[in-house]
Amino acid sequence: MMEWIKSVLLLPLLGGYFVVQPEMETTASPYPGDSIDDIAIWINRTDPSQSLILATLKASNQSPVKETGILVYDLSGKQIQFLPGGTPNNIDIRYTPNKPGDVIAVSHWYSGEITLHNIDHTRLRVDDKIRSTNTSGVPKLVGVCMYQPSLYGNLAYVATGKDGDIAFFQVSNIDGAHKLQSRFKLGSATEGCTVDDARQLLYVAEESRGVWKFDLSKNALEAPELIVKTGLFEPLTSNVEGITLLATNDTDGYLIISSQGNDEYAIIDRVSYQHIANFAIVETDETRQAEKIDGTSHTDGIDLTSANLGQALPNGIFVAQDDENTSNGETQNQNLKVVPLEKILNQIELISND
Repeated sequence: MMEWIKSVLLLPLLGGYFVVQPEMETTASPYPGDSIDDIAIWINRTDPSQSLILATLKASNQSPVKETGILVYDLSGKQIQFLPGGTPNNIDIRYTPNKPGDVIAVSHWYSGEITLHNIDHTRLRVDDKIRSTNTSGVPKLVGVCMYQPSLYGNLAYVATGKDGDIAFFQVSNIDGAHKLQSRFKLGSATEGCTVDDARQLLYVAEESRGVWKFDLSKNALEAPELIVKTGLFEPLTSNVEGITLLATNDTDGYLIISSQGNDEYAIIDRVSYQHIANFAIVETDETRQAEKIDGTSHTDGIDLTSANLGQALPNGIFVAQDDENTSNGETQNQNLKVVPLEKILNQIELISND
């Protein structure tokens, strides 16, 4: 009831509110229950229309336990690869101008490990061979997000855990070693995170409280700032999950945050941290296949790109995990919903011009 009051009555007063419909959805998870968690979009810089959507298949929810791993989809939503191995929970990607090229980081909730992978550009698949593995030392590891401390520097990543632990690692360009840089601890469960590389700012979701900002440009890690809060009169409702960055240029843009408790996504200004709007992904009226696609609920991971992905998706996509996937009223296994990014950008422009 409180979530309904907030969504219907309060958010229009606190900021904008709108709904969008998905353009497509991915093949459903092979397993029932809570099986898919996080998302990363790989941009094929040679042919963007051949870009990929990656997702973590974290649990089979069956006995005996079945293999988990990384799911890979093309831009039509069709699953084209399942790479078994580990217990992936979160996933992120960075592109580097020098070796090792495109690098994917995956957190594994059962082992507490971080694995790094590469994209096979010839086969357009995640490489079967793991690049490197690191035991994170983060209790109840769940989250990971990558960043580049400088344009030609080592890659780095942040690992987060259900007890509030956060660990910072750099990956050596020389020997590939994962080197612990520092640790921090928040008061309760953390998972979702993203880094604004251009501004060297890390954003971490503490599920019950909101989003914290860490300044990565300082030599020594300083206490973070809580920039977006949960609460009845706040943009977010617990649990706070995935975070992604929509950069409109080097400095401007928006943070988009999964407000899992009320099935919405909060849009926050990248610089001022002012709340712009909340939105929901709702069921389509119709599709080209004359079959409805349901909206999203209880979303974990989200990701987006504003890159031109070809004629069908010239302004990029927003992708969200859907906890309760349905088709024609029938419950299906979880999947991902894909929204053309211009649908969200157009609504932001309308709200900004009011």
